[in-house]
Amino acid sequence: SRAVVGNLMRRIKRDKLGLPVLSTEDRKLILDSFAPVYRVGYNSRDDRIGRPAYIKMGALEVDVKDPVVFRRIAFTRIGYKVHLQLVYTAFFPARTSAGTLDIFAGNLDGLILRITLNDRGQPIVYDSIHPCGCYHLFFPAPPWRLKPEIENATFGEPPLAPTPGPIPTSGQRVQLLLKPGTHYLAGVELTEET
Repeated sequence: SRAVVGNLMRRIKRDKLGLPVLSTEDRKLILDSFAPVYRVGYNSRDDRIGRPAYIKMGALEVDVKDPVVFRRIAFTRIGYKVHLQLVYTAFFPARTSAGTLDIFAGNLDGLILRITLNDRGQPIVYDSIHPCGCYHLFFPAPPWRLKPEIENATFGEPPLAPTPGPIPTSGQRVQLLLKPGTHYLAGVELTEET
């Protein structure tokens, strides 16, 4: 439950750099608590999550018979505070070609979701990106939002934050809605599904 994660976050000790010191059990508890549900539109085998593996000599493929989402804990600094980041990575066999001149199509596609938590174990911001470095989206969780000067940037491209990030309560999970073929993130919502 979120209360358990909140209690854990309040009692975590920090090292000299301000990094949280987490046991294996702490890491598992936090990662399990925020693990997202993936809803992927299905057109072909390319839309099934799997494990990257060398199936044939020298050829990396995604084995959809072994669906797995990789997860790890990272850290970021906001101001003078170090925050926990939960990173979930799903791989797909390919990004399906939309035609003969589709330069984005090819083997091995994926989606990375990162959830940055505050010191009470609540999401501050979600962000997602494809492993190629494209399609970076931000979902600030209320009351956080993009600063107006960033949102209305005159120079450069402002971060894309299409909707606020959801705040799950106990028994809820974040659900990622992915389009078939491209695996674009079409929505982030809450579900009671486990």
